[in-house]
Amino acid sequence: MKRLIAVCTCAVLSMVASAAEGDQQALIDKIEAMQRQVAAQQAAIEALKSELLSQKEKVDKVVEKSGSAISLGKGIDNLKLKGDLRLRYERRDVDGGANRDRLRTRFRLGMVWQNDEESWEVAAGLATGEKSDGADIGSSGATSTNDTWSGDSPFETGEIFLDYAYAKHTMGCTTLTLGQQKNPFVGSWLLFDGDIRPAGATVKYDNMGLFAAGGVYDVIQFGNDMGALYAGQVGYAVEQEDGIDYTVALAYFDYTDKAEGAIGAPADADYDFQILDLYATVGIPVGEASVSLYADYFTNLGADGATSQAGGGLDPDDEDTGWVVGIDAKMGAFSAGYAYARIEADACPAELKDADFGTGVDATNIKGHKLALGYKLTKNCSLKGTALFYEELENNDEEADLYQIDLSYKF
Repeated sequence: MKRLIAVCTCAVLSMVASAAEGDQQALIDKIEAMQRQVAAQQAAIEALKSELLSQKEKVDKVVEKSGSAISLGKGIDNLKLKGDLRLRYERRDVDGGANRDRLRTRFRLGMVWQNDEESWEVAAGLATGEKSDGADIGSSGATSTNDTWSGDSPFETGEIFLDYAYAKHTMGCTTLTLGQQKNPFVGSWLLFDGDIRPAGATVKYDNMGLFAAGGVYDVIQFGNDMGALYAGQVGYAVEQEDGIDYTVALAYFDYTDKAEGAIGAPADADYDFQILDLYATVGIPVGEASVSLYADYFTNLGADGATSQAGGGLDPDDEDTGWVVGIDAKMGAFSAGYAYARIEADACPAELKDADFGTGVDATNIKGHKLALGYKLTKNCSLKGTALFYEELENNDEEADLYQIDLSYKF
């Protein structure tokens, strides 16, 4: 009996050992299969990584060449976008009335397409604004890109207009600009408002500090006739090793008869706008600050006849000059400026000069002060306050104060 039990036990143990050996082999087979699967997956991952790296290299080459990962049209090598947003509170106090409080927005977006191989660029800009209705000289049209909050109806939205659109071709030291463009002539803030965009053709030359510009521009369209401006400027600009830089420029602006009536000239056959302008500025480093001094003198050689553009019985022959002297300073995040300006009644076109200086009183026949103080809150955000105090030169001796607080963002 014991022998039978032993034989049975041995048989059972042999069967268990055989089963265990079979299970172990199956487990080994499964592990090897999993290892082969993992190896295959790893190979697929490596292939995918290689493909991604290849695509990244292609994108990097496009970005390095064009400065943008955006796919652009054929022939366009580069596209740049820039803009700014300015929020303004403005108060105007005029002796005897015409006081005003308002909030305004200025939004601008500029786009520049460049083709380095062919040395040309095409640029266009959009800006807020208000169509001129003739009710307030300088309040809208060519001299303003501001939009007044809720100006005509509750919570009305603003309007966007084409600010400029031009093509520029570079040929060595010479450039040719065609279309509506930013003012190509060097000068102060007074003679031309900063929002003026001449429409026409400009040729500029700049070499070793010597520069010259000339152009013809469509000021106003009268049916089939064009009211034009012919303009030219020569100057010299240099920056010295000691940090002092200076610029001096002489310009001449001649408006045709068709244009003169649209920019303030009286209906007098002897009256013309022929402006001679002399501008100079010098920049001086003063310790950690930079100081810029400037002066601008202009005279209307065509001021003649019996009637002034400001009316009031003024003689154009005696009212033909304007000038401004000013100083601007920057130190760290702070900036400040002061200017004194005087514009006789017929010194320049009333419709094109700085729109703020004289608003509520008169566009020309004005003298007064301009003060500004600014602080750069961040790299692209700044706060600025401006105050203008001006009065009439002749006739009623009206005077006004204009205060502006601007919060500006650049992007």
